[in-house]
Amino acid sequence: MTTGGAGGLTVRLATADDADAVAALADELNADQGEDTGRFTAEAVRREGFGTSPEFRILLAEEGGVALGYALFHPTFATEFGERGLFLYDLLVTSRARGKGAGRALMAALAALAKAEGRTFLWWTSKARNTAAQAFYRHLGAIEEDVKAHALFEEAFDRLAAEAAEAD
Repeated sequence: MTTGGAGGLTVRLATADDADAVAALADELNADQGEDTGRFTAEAVRREGFGTSPEFRILLAEEGGVALGYALFHPTFATEFGERGLFLYDLLVTSRARGKGAGRALMAALAALAKAEGRTFLWWTSKARNTAAQAFYRHLGAIEEDVKAHALFEEAFDRLAAEAAEAD
């Protein structure tokens, strides 16, 4: 899948050869969001995204072979609709490339890919403080859901998992 855009902008599915660029883009996103960097390494991209059972896929936006942004996504399901979709976990357009249409091109390619796979929706979250992203999403026609995202990591995750082992 490759789509062309204005000014030589292309969007394509990433390959394992793109792992270094993807890891660098993820670091830029995480730094921008005030998150830790360096955890999503090129090795992790290759292992988790391109191994025997990939956990995610990635679309890359490029211009002249230079990565301008990426969308990392995986399958999801909505019980309220009984339909399949894609969950967009990360979306980044580098600061130097914003305003060139790369974000919209990534989202359009993701929607087209979902549709081609028989999926009927895209779902994602954004941090409350990321008002620029929210404005972009509204411009795409996205509705805003009043939800709270929850996650268990590290010690809390380990403690909860241990409860199941103790019950055995």
